[in-house]
Amino acid sequence: MDLNERKKRILKSIVDTYISSGEPVGSKYLSDSMGLNISSATIRNEMSELERLGLLEQPHTSAGRVPSSDGFRVYVENLMNDYYLSLEEISVLNEIMNSKIKRLNTVVEDITRVLSEMTDYTAFAYTAKSAAGTVKRFEGVLLTKNSFLLVMVTSSDNVKTQQVKSEYTINQDILNLLLKVLNENLAGVTADSISMEVFYKMQDILGVYSDVLMGIIKTVIAVIREEEECKVYLDGMSNLLKYPDFSDLEKTRNVL
Repeated sequence: MDLNERKKRILKSIVDTYISSGEPVGSKYLSDSMGLNISSATIRNEMSELERLGLLEQPHTSAGRVPSSDGFRVYVENLMNDYYLSLEEISVLNEIMNSKIKRLNTVVEDITRVLSEMTDYTAFAYTAKSAAGTVKRFEGVLLTKNSFLLVMVTSSDNVKTQQVKSEYTINQDILNLLLKVLNENLAGVTADSISMEVFYKMQDILGVYSDVLMGIIKTVIAVIREEEECKVYLDGMSNLLKYPDFSDLEKTRNVL
């Protein structure tokens, strides 16, 4: 939407004021308090035009206006002051991003928390939905003589673990064979491609140790399905209560 500079200044001033006060904004207030150097009559005309464009709304019979959702969108995309990170904030973000041993979902969760703390607002992030997730590598660690920890590295570099128990004694050689069979038959395979034919093939190789296979396959399919889901991370929801606009309990309830 192409707005002239005067409309941009007025819209920005209305949004800034509304964010601070939570109240409709009138032309007289803008003329007296925002340093626009524009007469009240001119501001009223421009506000009417912004309302006609769908960027402002007039609640009830109030003389003031509030930003519409489209008005907020224009503000965020074109008018909001840039936020510059301090050296300390950059250092915190770099420290998180450099923690490569962390799982991706933990990193995103940590970054959401840091952004909420930096801005004093509610922050959210989401991971994109994967077209087709897979487990790209299987590893394992012996726990007891009858169990081991199965480690699954997914196609998006998340790490999932599952304790696996067998009726039979498992030593390192047996564990290595299990991992070899899993990597040769299930690594890089989508959930829809895991068939009974694959199961029977692995069962023939593992013999009595195939008692763990059905549980492992169920776990692998669950991990893959989880990989394919979009995940949303939220932090700082209580920060909403610091702003006047959320003094309306019904509005806050709806947002939450």
